[in-house]
Amino acid sequence: IFREKPSRQMIVNKERVGERTAYITFMAPYAQIDSIWMEGVPAENLITQFNILQDSLEIWVNDPKPQPDTMKISVKYMKTDSLGLLNSVTEQVKLALPKAKKTTGKSSTRDIKHEDTTAVFTLTAKPETVEQKGFEMEFKYPLVEDAFDSLKFRYLNPRQQEATGKVTVEQDSLNLRKYIIRPETELQPGYEYFLKVPHRMFKDINGFYNDSTEVKVSLPKDDKLSSMSLVLSGVNNKYIVDLLDEKRKNVLRSYIIESDATLAFPYLKAGKYSIRITEDLNRNGVVDTGNLLEHKQPEKVKFYKLDDGTMLINIPEMVEIEQTIDVTEMFK
Repeated sequence: IFREKPSRQMIVNKERVGERTAYITFMAPYAQIDSIWMEGVPAENLITQFNILQDSLEIWVNDPKPQPDTMKISVKYMKTDSLGLLNSVTEQVKLALPKAKKTTGKSSTRDIKHEDTTAVFTLTAKPETVEQKGFEMEFKYPLVEDAFDSLKFRYLNPRQQEATGKVTVEQDSLNLRKYIIRPETELQPGYEYFLKVPHRMFKDINGFYNDSTEVKVSLPKDDKLSSMSLVLSGVNNKYIVDLLDEKRKNVLRSYIIESDATLAFPYLKAGKYSIRITEDLNRNGVVDTGNLLEHKQPEKVKFYKLDDGTMLINIPEMVEIEQTIDVTEMFK
């Protein structure tokens, strides 16, 4: 039993959320777009990005000059006709600037917010996952200039002696505004790590530069924390591996694997945990439902069962445990 996604394809929603930003939403996932263009804007100045299900398209105009009150965007895509067949059509969508954004003569400087003149971004790191995920840097708008070599990474040992290190930077594969920054040095408990973004090193499509900021993170030091190693064998496809809490509502850690692997889950509090593994047959990183017309079953989702038939792994304080799973056997 599953809730099937819509099979008819068409544009169902469109909105302009800023002077240079808009989005278009499609009824069904995996919209097939042949081309997209905007009146008065060169093709190279239009930046687009689909979400993971490819049913919502973000659009940015890479041009700092004032944009028209109404964007006229043409989309050539495969649309479902009256017979239920996909045909190539071209639709023009008109996107008016939100009223609050329209220029109405002289504006008071008191109405201008700091984020209206700055390349806004967030820089985050969680102690429990910084070894796996690093620092995450996400901008509100796409960048047109960057200087990741200006990032400053330093750390203090327990004696408060300072040293500097190098980092690697990787753009997120699903979000062009997000970057993953990982220290090259191995992180150690008891050390304090700092990542600083200097002033005016990054410029977004609005022509604004960033403010300076620094984030501090330390590995958890609670002696009562435990760790679990998950040894996965028989991996012959792409799988999503999630560690969930006892109620199986919150995903605490997540990995994507394509071959046999040993996954580390450090810094776990005493308690009960569940392991969920999803078979990602189409390799898109999400759980896909079925399709009756195409005779497709939903992708399989399994919870690991212990020998006694329970789905919860009890982890006491101050232990290191190893759990072995044969994925092929699990998905028989």
